[in-house]
Amino acid sequence: VDEPVNDANTDSNKGSIMADMAKMGMMEDVKPPHCISWYPEESAWATSLPRKVFRKNPNLKRFQQFLTEYTANGTLARQEAVSMLPPMFLDM
Repeated sequence: VDEPVNDANTDSNKGSIMADMAKMGMMEDVKPPHCISWYPEESAWATSLPRKVFRKNPNLKRFQQFLTEYTANGTLARQEAVSMLPPMFLDM
């Protein structure tokens, strides 16, 4: 199940996070996060990796720290894509 990562397009971190995503593509059986095409402004991304992989894989440490920090401060939310539909259609 893809688990979207919805964030406020933080440009200051985009470059370093993209580098971490590139690392993910180099690892065996790991696909980098992908943009959810139907969500506006490229602000929702999905990954098929479970949280356990983020925590245990040393190549993803910076990316896991980013997810943890931005989730804690409310800039990023992790949820299923289907859960993003009602607010999007209700223009919330």
